Amino acid sequence: MFKKNTRNVLPSFNQKKKESRIKELTLFELFLIIMVVLMLIFAFVFFLITIMRNNETLHINEKDSSYDILFDNDDSSYVITNLIVHEDNIMEEKVEEKTMKKICYNIYGYQGCGFFNKAKCAGINLANSFNLIDVNINSTLRTVYKGDILPNLQEKFNVKYHHTSPFVYEGCREGEYAFIGGCNEFLELARIEYPGVSLNC
Repeated sequence: MFKKNTRNVLPSFNQKKKESRIKELTLFELFLIIMVVLMLIFAFVFFLITIMRNNETLHINEKDSSYDILFDNDDSSYVITNLIVHEDNIMEEKVEEKTMKKICYNIYGYQGCGFFNKAKCAGINLANSFNLIDVNINSTLRTVYKGDILPNLQEKFNVKYHHTSPFVYEGCREGEYAFIGGCNEFLELARIEYPGVSLNC
């Protein structure tokens, strides 16, 4: 009777099975390696993007420096703190003291006057919008304004023709004062000199 030799078949079958397992492990390891490499690449790209954004935010050249302006009310001087980033990315704080005249607007009027309230609102908005501007608002009773304050201002500025409220002039000290006018003149000046600033309350 013919007998089939299984001794050689069984080892070859086991060997193929082992080889297939090795191939499966190799493919799985290769997949893991690819995933790790991709994750590293994404992390590196994200890191580069973050650095670029930080550089754009922190880069300040000498022309586009940021300033903090602090005023001394006595002599109208101010201190500029200038933050400079040089080409070698070394940040330096440069402090300069300069003297510059502040812009002052003085608004006189009486309580309950609609035109005085409009001028007052415009002045407050200007002062809130610009550090260089100081606005002095002087409000009093109608009788006091008409009987005392207005006549003194008319004589001081030699403007006898101005009889209404408010009375607005520019200047921070004697020798700098200049008459502007009433509400309409002040609002017109503000629109021309400071376009874009809301003049209403």
